[in-house]
Amino acid sequence: MPTDALHALLNRWERALKFAPAVLLLDCASFSAQDLPRQEALLTLLQKLNAPLLLVTEERLTFLKNPLPTFEVPRLTPQEHRAVWQTSLGPVAQELNGQVDRLVAQFNLTTPAIQAICREAQSQPDKDRASP
Repeated sequence: MPTDALHALLNRWERALKFAPAVLLLDCASFSAQDLPRQEALLTLLQKLNAPLLLVTEERLTFLKNPLPTFEVPRLTPQEHRAVWQTSLGPVAQELNGQVDRLVAQFNLTTPAIQAICREAQSQPDKDRASP
């Protein structure tokens, strides 16, 4: 992110906080420590931001100069995965005759990934019901 865009974001966010209390959630789950421009942008953000921030990462960020409080969030249990699949599939889940359990056993996906897969699958035409 260009420096001027980062500073503009910081200014807008801090202005917004004057009207309503909020926390900035920064999703860095796909962050790569080898991506030096993003690393620098993140360091700048952490140094300049004068507001509450939640930083979501897959791994701890070892390049940070000051340690941050961290919270380990355990992965979903198989029962939680099943519930996410069933909720995301909606009524279709009942028609799958136990196939949801096979999905749970085969894949260890995040909730957003499961939701995206289900949206994509539901947007596809149903070949069994389509006319020839």
